[in-house]
Amino acid sequence: MRLHDLDLATALIAIERLVSSGRGGNVFTCNVDHMMMLREDAAFRYAYERAALVTADGAPIVALGRLTKQPLRERVTGADLVPLLPAVAEKRGLLIALVGGAEGVADEAAEVFLAKHPRLLPPVCISPAMGFEIGGPEDAAVVRTLQEHKPDIIVVCFGAPKQELWMDRHAEALRPAVLLGAGASLDFIVSRQRRAPRLLQRLGLEWVWRLSTDFPRLWRRYLVRDARFLPLAVKEVVHVAFSRSRASDSGSLDLDLRETGDVDHVIDLDARVDSRLPRPRLRNQSVAAPLATSGRADRERASAQ
Repeated sequence: MRLHDLDLATALIAIERLVSSGRGGNVFTCNVDHMMMLREDAAFRYAYERAALVTADGAPIVALGRLTKQPLRERVTGADLVPLLPAVAEKRGLLIALVGGAEGVADEAAEVFLAKHPRLLPPVCISPAMGFEIGGPEDAAVVRTLQEHKPDIIVVCFGAPKQELWMDRHAEALRPAVLLGAGASLDFIVSRQRRAPRLLQRLGLEWVWRLSTDFPRLWRRYLVRDARFLPLAVKEVVHVAFSRSRASDSGSLDLDLRETGDVDHVIDLDARVDSRLPRPRLRNQSVAAPLATSGRADRERASAQ
């Protein structure tokens, strides 16, 4: 699995350039839980392979990069990116859509954004029912609403792996929008949940905070599924230590600019996906036809008339 070597500032630049180029695409923030799911879910892996941008959202991943001689600049999370998007959108006249979260959360987050950025275009807010089916009638209605409003940036908060699978399915229909998978980011913005103190974040212990504040929901994720990361990481470090050349061994230092600006170093942290997993069969990628023009371009033309 490839990660783009970014810090928060260059990640924002990369997102801006995906918007301005008209290419759009999906932005995923990879944490340890994602890495474990990538080992078992072929469709999730395929969505990651097609993403335009993948950042390291997890201190253990950054540490593993350093220990395997593939250093990453820093951890870049959805919770850090989302609060910075309104300033970018306000400056450039971009329209943001907030999709997902519990009922009312997207609207509350939009109010927070507008209070801080009064010239921001009012965000499009959509909160489908929890547990809606991808490809079902409610999903189709969400896509149609987004197509009608033509947002430039869509923040998707369904939780993994659903949000990544949803984004991969509908990216073409919503192009040239940039879609960002953001998990619980809106909950943090409206204080439905509290992020870990900065000290714990810097120490790489945010997972301890989240586990302690939402144990019934998260214990299986952190104590069962994600616990398997440690032996895999140790195996990877040992493998690199006894390899003459990581690059010649696995092609891990492939250059991949992807035309997104300052995204000039791609690393490969191999999640050791079982090669026996079947490649997912390609289905219709969306329930609606692709868009030809960006919302920003449409709004500029309309204002000029």
